[in-house]
Parts: sequence; structure tokens; C-alpha cells
Amino acid sequence: MITTQRYYLATSRELKRLDSVSRAPIFTWFQESLGGLSTIRAFRHQDSFSTNLRKRLDDNQMCYMAGIDVNRWLAIRLELIGSLIILTTSTLALCKLIWWGGVDAGLVGMVLSYCLSVTGALNWLVRSASEVEQNIV
Repeated sequence: MITTQRYYLATSRELKRLDSVSRAPIFTWFQESLGGLSTIRAFRHQDSFSTNLRKRLDDNQMCYMAGIDVNRWLAIRLELIGSLIILTTSTLALCKLIWWGGVDAGLVGMVLSYCLSVTGALNWLVRSASEVEQNIV
């Protein structure tokens, strides 16, 4: 899990930086376009300005979508880790039942219900740590 967290943190931090860097030109271009709107219309360059704005928006959306893809990658990995914890727990309970006999069903149910909530806790932990680091960027 630590390896996954380190990889995710480094990647998400850089993608957040790229998203911020690609967002700034959009606002600058939009502000400049509004300021010089009469000049743009006088020289009939509306199409070139809107094309340029669309290109900047596309560049920003590529960075933003990459960030969403990284979040989905993390969710899949954390779900896998949670599933492995549940599999291990249920396998150990089954082995105790088969080889040593007698398993308290209530205890096994409680342990499995706590294991199901581990995935959410892992997700919250990694995302909280990454959000702190991303907001620093």
C-alpha cells in the first residue's frame, strides 16, 4: 500500500501542477479577449481567438482528465487491497473451522464487516494525504 501511495502522490501532484499551469493561460487569454473585444471585432479575428481559446481549453482538459484517470487507478488498487484483506480473513476463518473446529459466527461476521470498511478507510487516508500535498502545490 505504501508503494501505491507514493506512486499516486508523486503522479497526482505533478498532474495537479500541470492542470494549474494549463489553466492560467485560459483565464489570461479570456481576460485579454474581453479587454480587446472591440479591436478583435474590428479586425474580424473572432474565429482565430475562439480557436486559440478552444486549443487552450483542450490542453487543460487533457491534464484534468489525466488526473481523473489517476484517481480511478488508485481506486482500483485500493479496492484490490481491500478485497485481498477480505479474502485472507475469510480464508483464515474457513481454515480454523475445518482444521481446529468451532468458529464463533458472530465474531467472523464482525471481522468481515470491519474488513469491508477498510477499503473506504484506505481510500480516505490516501486521498486526504494526497489532497494536502496537492494543495501545497
